[in-house]
Amino acid sequence: MNKVISVTPKNVYGETKIYPANEQAQALADIAGTKTLTHRTLRIAKEMGFEIVQVTPDLTEVLGGLLSDAGLTKEWN
Repeated sequence: MNKVISVTPKNVYGETKIYPANEQAQALADIAGTKTLTHRTLRIAKEMGFEIVQVTPDLTEVLGGLLSDAGLTKEWN
């Protein structure tokens, strides 16, 4: 069993939310009944021997989302 929890922090209306970024992280969120992972859930996972790894989002995804929100499009090479 993979003992790595991958997460991606995102700023949502000035508050940092921690989103699951792999199957193990998503399973923890499902067990907790949440879409994001709380600090408590991550602390418990760490106590259980899981390694917590922060994953940064792909820049093209971030920029593509910003352009889309503005009603613009961009073709990525």
